[in-house]
Amino acid sequence: MSFLTRAVGATRLLLKAHAPTIMVTTGVVSMTAGTVIACKKTLDVEEVLAKHTPDLEKIKQGERLQLEEYPKESAHNDRIKVYTRAALDLGKLYAIPIVLFGSGMGLVFGGHRILLRRNATLAIAFTGLKRVFDRYRQNVVNEFGSDADQAMYSGYIKKEVIDPETNEVGVINTRDWDALAADPYNRVFEQGATKEWENDLGANKMFVHNQQRFANELLLRRGVLYLSDVYKALGFPETDISRVVGWKIKHMPDGSKDIPFVDYGLDKPIQMTGSTAERKRSTLTSTVRGWS
Repeated sequence: MSFLTRAVGATRLLLKAHAPTIMVTTGVVSMTAGTVIACKKTLDVEEVLAKHTPDLEKIKQGERLQLEEYPKESAHNDRIKVYTRAALDLGKLYAIPIVLFGSGMGLVFGGHRILLRRNATLAIAFTGLKRVFDRYRQNVVNEFGSDADQAMYSGYIKKEVIDPETNEVGVINTRDWDALAADPYNRVFEQGATKEWENDLGANKMFVHNQQRFANELLLRRGVLYLSDVYKALGFPETDISRVVGWKIKHMPDGSKDIPFVDYGLDKPIQMTGSTAERKRSTLTSTVRGWS
């Protein structure tokens, strides 16, 4: 009994999780079956109506003879009765297709309604998480500054290195390349990744710098900038994530505006570490982020 209870519970949970897909698929199948059956039943319409044709002919004949015992009112009532019986027979003929098509539509709309509710719930949950995350980032900025916030957000750390020629100590930003490659937002402006890449480092830097300036101007003009707009400008293919995230100008309670800066990381050189660092050593990295 315990095993059966767990099995039933797991099945119910699985059905509930995939309810929209099951309902929409079943609804489409039901509507298709109803349409096919209706097409087949249409072939029997003439046979169904043929049973009522003699009655209509008798009514017409009685009207032509103009008999006193069969006035126009009686003929009109008889015609309504014949039409009613014919409509009932047609309803019986198409009853199954109508039920199948109607139930299919109900399942499709029901599955769509469940999806709308779930999307609304996810949107509310995401908004709450984003509010908490934004507050956390603001606390980091207030405590340690914007540079520390960007370092924590992007996942790189500062590291002291010694120049072998001058023996001077310098500070560079280091980041694991494997973690960078797994980031859903970041892209590397390199050969093969974008159609805008040229075999000239200076030309590439100038192009990315101009695109960064254009992106900031576009953000100021529109008030919102999607990540897909950045991808298209830099020659990267769009993604599902890029169509829903980006940068947005926020209106503060005091009437001022919080205008984010679209930063491609040109002024923040990053030393790559990890299994693929050697292959990417000379790559120009352009970092883009989600809503900030």
